[in-house]
Formats: sequence, structure tokens, C-alpha cells
Amino acid sequence: MASVIYASQSTPKAPVNPKAVEPLARRSANYAPSIWSFDYIQSLSSEYTGEAYKARADRLKEAVKKMIPKVGNPLSALELVEDLQRLGISYHFDDEISNLLETIYYKYYKSHDDWHKMDLNLKALGFRLLRQRGYPIPQEIFQNFKDEMEDMMGVLNLYEASYHSFEDESIFNEVREFTTKYLKENQDKMDERISSLISHALEAPLHWRVSRVEARLVVHSSI
Repeated sequence: MASVIYASQSTPKAPVNPKAVEPLARRSANYAPSIWSFDYIQSLSSEYTGEAYKARADRLKEAVKKMIPKVGNPLSALELVEDLQRLGISYHFDDEISNLLETIYYKYYKSHDDWHKMDLNLKALGFRLLRQRGYPIPQEIFQNFKDEMEDMMGVLNLYEASYHSFEDESIFNEVREFTTKYLKENQDKMDERISSLISHALEAPLHWRVSRVEARLVVHSSI
């Protein structure tokens, strides 16, 4: 099992005197009240809650569980994991995804000698998904990122990867600034699908959107 990391090893800072800190000024949002009352939400029902639908859902989950370890191409495997995260259903396949990422880490990412063999898309997507799981991939994997700008999806994944940096990882400050500018300048040149992905990414990084979707679905499934 790989040794995982969950926080940077930065130098501890001196404690702050709470009396010396000015209170944070908070902006007033003035949001309008929701038009959906609690009672109305509780009254909502779905036609897809019967035993037949549950059985079909279970069959589909088993099919996906069997599919995950059979994906041989590393980029295709990582894209499958990302798709499951985007859909907010990856928690159904946590064991299978963990085993898959463990294999990919040791085969493609653990050794520095393997980094130069990857294109930017594979490197950035793998970095993001593996760091989410705590794998110790250093920022130096992107040391020469400006020399690897082959395609827009690679740049987009690099931008998303920059949000998984630790404190004091200076390379990612440059990565985020450069990729943000690059995406904005080239978005109109892309097809509608990629342009839409760029818009969503610039508005809110993927890991924020995924965490919110999965949190909602986990809560819903437990009700």
C-alpha cells in the first residue's frame, strides 16, 4: 500500500492572539427565500422507487464494478473514474476505484522516470485523482508544464490539478495563473462540449462541484 499524505509539512506558525485580530467583515447576500417549503420537499415522490427499479439499479452497479478493473488503458481508466465522480456515484464503487488507482499509481506515477513518458492530459488527470486519495505525488511532476501544452483537455486537467496543491508548493501558483489565462484566451476556439467544460471549471473547480453532488446523493440515499 502506498504511503499517503494528507497535509503539507510546512513550518508551524506562532499562535495568534484572538484579541488582536479584527472581526471579519461579512457581505450581506440578501437572498430571496426559497419557494420550496420543507413540507413540499418532503411530499415529493418518484416513480422509480419500486423493487423492479432497485433490482435494475443493483444489476447496473454490479456491471460497473466488473467493468472498472478491466479497463487496460490508464487514461481510459482514469477518465472512467472521473466520469463516475462527475455523475456523483463514485461512492458506490469505492473499493474498485481504490484498487484501480493503487495499480495505476505503482505502474505509472511512483517512479520519476515514468513521468516524462506521459502526455500532459494523463499526467494531470492522474495527479488530481491520485492526490484526492492521498498518494504522494510531488509538484515537480509539472516542472516543465509549459513545454507540454499539447491539447486543451490536458490544459483543463492541469488547471483542475492546481487546486490540489499543498501550502508552499510554488509551482502550482504559476500553473493556475498560466492555465487560467490560457483557457480564457482559447475557449472560443474550442467545440461546444469543451467550451462548456472550461466555463464550468473557471466558474467553480471540479473538486468543489463533485464534492457537492456526491454529498447530496449520499444524504438522499440514506433517507
